Amino acid sequence: MQSDEGRAETSIAEALALLGLELSPHQLELLAAYRDLLLDANSRMNLTALKTPEAVDSRLIAESLAIIPLIGPGPHLLLDVGTGGGIPGIPLAIALPDSEVVLLDATAKKLAEVERLAERLKLANVRFVLGRAEEVAHNLDHRGCYTVVVSRAVARLPVLVEYTLPFLKRGGTAILPKGQQVQGELREAMNAIDTLGGRLIDLFESPVNGAHFVRIEQKRRTPSRYPRNPGIPARQPIGVSTR
Repeated sequence: MQSDEGRAETSIAEALALLGLELSPHQLELLAAYRDLLLDANSRMNLTALKTPEAVDSRLIAESLAIIPLIGPGPHLLLDVGTGGGIPGIPLAIALPDSEVVLLDATAKKLAEVERLAERLKLANVRFVLGRAEEVAHNLDHRGCYTVVVSRAVARLPVLVEYTLPFLKRGGTAILPKGQQVQGELREAMNAIDTLGGRLIDLFESPVNGAHFVRIEQKRRTPSRYPRNPGIPARQPIGVSTR
């Protein structure tokens, strides 16, 4: 099937084949149930701009699964910053049942809706945190605790690294899906990555939809002043002229 943009949709089965992954029948059922619950919830609340099962399977679920080969052996303590409708956190929780997945969002109504979806799916390995990344990252229960941090469509990369890297343990990895303008964003973000204690691993192009993922390793502790107060990272990205 073609998307509204004229691009062929990638089914979950096709994505798994491209990625060399296998999921159990139960996991596949959970992914399909999540898709249906997400679309139903979307009729009441704006959780995604995608409106068809095929688009959700391809652009949300399949591209979330594309993160798995980049993570490495688990189990992991994984944080999804700005989870919105549960992407990529919920598909990752389904596919990685031995890992603990924490979903962080600043919008209470959205987070409550995703929590209801997770309860319907009986996902025991998911937790929920309400708050802004700039504030939660200074909480010692979260700062420097996670082996993997992911975040989709939250901000441009120079801002996104300030939202995500402070949560990582040394040796942990941020895996950040980005669009076709990723090269420009990456050049802008190099100063911020170094300032926050990270090291660029690579820019990976997935076989699933040609999705791009920026991978950053946390090499040293993020300085205590970061992230800055809410709103400042977006207004004044590290190393980027705002003139």
